[in-house]
Amino acid sequence: MKLKTNQFIHSFIHSFIHISFLIVILILNTSCKEKPVEPKTSTEKLNSKMLVDEKITTSVVDEDKKSSKEKFLKLKTEHQKPFVLLKKPEEILKEYLLKQKERNEKLVLKKINSIHKTQTSSCYTIQTEVWALNKYQPFNGTIGIRPHDDWQENALVLNELKNRFGFQKLIVKEMSIPQAKQVYPSNEIIIAITELSYFYSIMNLYSSNDFSTCYIDEPQLNNGIEFTRQILSQYGNQWRNKFGPILLGERTIELADEFDDLVDKLTSTIYSHYEYYTPYSICKTCYFQYPSDQGPKWVDWKNHYGNKFNFVWISDNKDEDEYDALTSRAKNMGLDIFLYQEVGSTWNYIYDFAYWSWLHYYLDRIERKYIYVWSYIGNEDPCYDYQITSWELIDIIETNITQLKNR
Repeated sequence: MKLKTNQFIHSFIHSFIHISFLIVILILNTSCKEKPVEPKTSTEKLNSKMLVDEKITTSVVDEDKKSSKEKFLKLKTEHQKPFVLLKKPEEILKEYLLKQKERNEKLVLKKINSIHKTQTSSCYTIQTEVWALNKYQPFNGTIGIRPHDDWQENALVLNELKNRFGFQKLIVKEMSIPQAKQVYPSNEIIIAITELSYFYSIMNLYSSNDFSTCYIDEPQLNNGIEFTRQILSQYGNQWRNKFGPILLGERTIELADEFDDLVDKLTSTIYSHYEYYTPYSICKTCYFQYPSDQGPKWVDWKNHYGNKFNFVWISDNKDEDEYDALTSRAKNMGLDIFLYQEVGSTWNYIYDFAYWSWLHYYLDRIERKYIYVWSYIGNEDPCYDYQITSWELIDIIETNITQLKNR
């Protein structure tokens, strides 16, 4: 009897444990079952989008700040180049502060002593208007350029010369014709030919769509008188029929006379303070030194050749000190100007030369308005501190406003 009772108890306990285990598994299975994800509400979607946009916006702002700083520094550097600003920003600021001082003194006289007492915070920044070079463009007469070789091979540089500094004609070597054609139309391109042994092949290789004419530089020195006359006598008319007039430059009238009957335009290749020596047996007048600019020699050439002498060379570095006098004289004589770039030339010569070409009516000058923002760095009340040393330039804001600058 006792044995049966024990078996019954043991069987009951085993069944109870088994059933309890199944119940626990069922409960766990039910509670761990993944619930379907409910769609986000419109508010949740908006909040999520704002988080994404906020990250993007923050990134853009940081980039804009960096870009703004770089643009400020670039403009500041550009505005320090020759004749980009015709009036210094510090001078404009000084005038502004002087006017502010005069206004304040008038207010004091009117016993309005507290005019700035509640506005001191607004005095910590000043904005002044500054007009700077935007570009030059042709006005009356022609300026051209013979860039040095490195510049000739860069279409971006050629574009700057034409569209910002107003150089209407371009003289380049044969290898630079493709780059020149990217910027200049063919009627504004002149090919420079130094070695006349290539004259015939160049004439046959290119079409009138490639350039307008040629310039032969100092042929007596580079090719000799006899060979130059032979080539021009044989092929000159064919060249004119295909391209246009033949231009030639020499150091003296005596040398130019050797080719006068074979070319259409002649010019002098002599610059300021120029010294040159050739053996007396070759050229009796090729040793000379000009004490000042070459302008007086232009008068001799004009008197000798008349309208056949219609353009002149100006050297970018040899003539830098005479840009004013030379462009003025050329304008009065009705001559076109070509700037000759020496080795080692810089953009400063271009800024300088273009300014004098504008001043003497070869070019027009278009200016753009900028806002200069100054921040107070002094130790006084900024509303009453009129010293320009108390102010620091912190930003330059470019506007879309341009104007034609009067001379």
